[in-house]
Amino acid sequence: METPSKYLQKIVNQITYNEDELKIYWGDDRYVMGFHSPTMTNLNKYFSIKTVYDTIVDIDRKIKYSFRKILNMNLPETLEGYNPFSKQTDNEYWAMYYVENIIFRTSTLWDLLAQLYNIHFDLKYDIDKVYYRTLFNNCAQGKNAIPQAKRIDAYFREEDNMDTTPWGGNHAYVTEFRNKMTHRNAPSISAINQYATELRPPAMYVLIRVIEDYAQVSHYIKELLSQIDFEKLLSEIMP
Repeated sequence: METPSKYLQKIVNQITYNEDELKIYWGDDRYVMGFHSPTMTNLNKYFSIKTVYDTIVDIDRKIKYSFRKILNMNLPETLEGYNPFSKQTDNEYWAMYYVENIIFRTSTLWDLLAQLYNIHFDLKYDIDKVYYRTLFNNCAQGKNAIPQAKRIDAYFREEDNMDTTPWGGNHAYVTEFRNKMTHRNAPSISAINQYATELRPPAMYVLIRVIEDYAQVSHYIKELLSQIDFEKLLSEIMP
């Protein structure tokens, strides 16, 4: 039977990006850094998308770095003997550190997918006011709803289900975990009191949740990028 770490490693290995994908080369070793104009021309749109894409590539590398660090710690693959009230080992502590790193960066990937939507579909949101849950919900409504946005919005609303592969409700779980970290208490610390009731989950359990969510957002990013006509956007300089 496949171990959780092997399963996750297969998922992560399938997510790849070409960092030079959207570079426009000028000569042998030079390329166009960017373009700026008062209005959103096709060329401006191209380089805006390129900036988001380059950021996605950067974040993806950092997620994979954290994932490799976790694998090197040889975490328990089952719940046998797990005690949320026991003292964390150094490996468990640092594994959760890298899991939390992946959680925050995966959340950023959802933000960047929303930014791609804003640019590609000319949604006219202020770049500093793009909130991905709101954007995808809005894009999933009405007769002009975007099919992918409807699937994304439905994914956000999945109920928890560990009998499926991937698990259902991953995004809701990861979002709640992140919100606890930033607004209330560290979910990696067990506590039973008036302020918080929390049983520390195994790092491997949280890792499965976030890697499956990371795979889902990566799928949607790749799907959207495949629908963009980059040749058309470049037609202003490359007729």
